[in-house]
Amino acid sequence: METGIRSRKWGWSSLRTNATALALIAALFSALFLVNDTNILHNIIVSENKRVAILVYLTLGSWVGVLANLVYNKLFGRFIEPAFSRERWVSSRVQLYSFMAGSLAAVSTFVYLTVAGEGDPSILIALSCFSIMYLAVYDHLKAREKLRGVVSAGLLVLVGAALVAVQDMSAGIHVTLKALFLLLLVKSALDAVSRVFEKEIVKESGSVNLAFWRFLWLAVTATILAFAWASFAGIRNVYLELLGSLWLKALPWVALTMLLAYGGNTFRILAQRYGNVSTVAIVGMAQVAIAVPLTLVIAGVAPSGTFTLPTDPKVWAVRFVGTILITFGILLCPKAKKEKETD
Repeated sequence: METGIRSRKWGWSSLRTNATALALIAALFSALFLVNDTNILHNIIVSENKRVAILVYLTLGSWVGVLANLVYNKLFGRFIEPAFSRERWVSSRVQLYSFMAGSLAAVSTFVYLTVAGEGDPSILIALSCFSIMYLAVYDHLKAREKLRGVVSAGLLVLVGAALVAVQDMSAGIHVTLKALFLLLLVKSALDAVSRVFEKEIVKESGSVNLAFWRFLWLAVTATILAFAWASFAGIRNVYLELLGSLWLKALPWVALTMLLAYGGNTFRILAQRYGNVSTVAIVGMAQVAIAVPLTLVIAGVAPSGTFTLPTDPKVWAVRFVGTILITFGILLCPKAKKEKETD
């Protein structure tokens, strides 16, 4: 049986259709994105009200990201996907699915914001990745994957993600029922459905084209939600003032972040074109493991105070164990089946 990871030729022409390799490339971009994301919210876009800073970052990132995607598509689009020529509408069905994928991803982000701080961050992060299990069921029903193997690998990855995110060994493990409900049954479900919409149209739309339209609809939805949230919470003026005062200072950092997000999203969607979504999601969790040593390296060369890192050796020991579990989960994951092209 041919799989997405077996190939004697390891040039880009063969890796371009290798779901596992593409998912790992996406994970590397996403890990770099996470590190720079943390830097921006700690040092660039800051406010006494953390929610205001996040809303400003989401709004600015959305539209810088849309413009950046157009530029990056011109520069890298045909290298990533030779069939890509320009952004195109394709069909009403494809556009509807692109809208659903992007808007659901935006809503998912805001669901997470509503529970941020309501429990142990490590548990919240693990719960927010539970979409892997929903995607395993989807692939099982579509006869693409055996359920047991994916679930076992997924559980290892989820536990590993929780351990990698540990910040304080003495804080204890706690999470509110609200957070449990919203992350397991709402956010994770939204993430899973968003990826299913991507999977259903990626061959018809093209990966680079789909990544652009998905991000555009994500930006529109995120901006509407950010403004509505700020208005409802009574922080609209502070939100608009911070956005107006910081956008120029933050622009180069956000543009860099959007380049990393572009790589992560586009390569992930391309991976889903050639492999099943649950396996791509599990392999993509390598970003959590990669981010740990990456943060240490960057913190070592960055100016003092750029990152606030735990000093307790026990925390790093636990994170190391988490990294090992994620690695084992990825290795135990059923190999990404290379699907035949029909177009």
